Amino acid sequence: MFAKHVFPRRAAAVRAGRIQGVCAKGNDEANEAKDRANDLPRHIGPAEFYVRTRLIERMIRCNIPEPFHCLFAVKRSGWVVGVQLSHYLDLPIFAKSEVNSLPDKFRRILIVDTVSWTGRSLRRSHSLLKKAGIDDVAAAVLFANAKHNPGDMLHTLVGDMCDSIPVFFFNSKFEYSHSHEAEYGKAALELESGK
Repeated sequence: MFAKHVFPRRAAAVRAGRIQGVCAKGNDEANEAKDRANDLPRHIGPAEFYVRTRLIERMIRCNIPEPFHCLFAVKRSGWVVGVQLSHYLDLPIFAKSEVNSLPDKFRRILIVDTVSWTGRSLRRSHSLLKKAGIDDVAAAVLFANAKHNPGDMLHTLVGDMCDSIPVFFFNSKFEYSHSHEAEYGKAALELESGK
């Protein structure tokens, strides 16, 4: 099963030497090291991005009984995941500037973004769609803040919860880790082969 590859914790940071002090001196020191590892920004490479986007696609197909008519991408990083989901789900994608000119046949909309940290972008997008007369709205995000519930105002599918905002490969601050990507590369292959 590929699930063991899909959600590795911060052990990669320890292995990469960014976290020091994990040894046999006791649980307190090990727990402190784990806490420091959880404070590091999570780096999401291309393979992990692919796997997580495909998992969101499967969540949508398996958990949403009625299909969506189109996607609404939150500006900037929402477009990256939105374009991928648009291809996987064979749905058109729209931007904020196009909301008032949406065809009438698009009344069931999925808002997409990479991260929901405070939920503000999702709430703004939902409010914008409501003003345009669209009430049947849900959201999907790859990551959400573990301390906030992004689904307070609408149904939200969340790929994973996290304690710090992830840094994606398409971000200029990305630190590439080949060992971490290898795990997701295996998961991507298993996902494509149907295991």
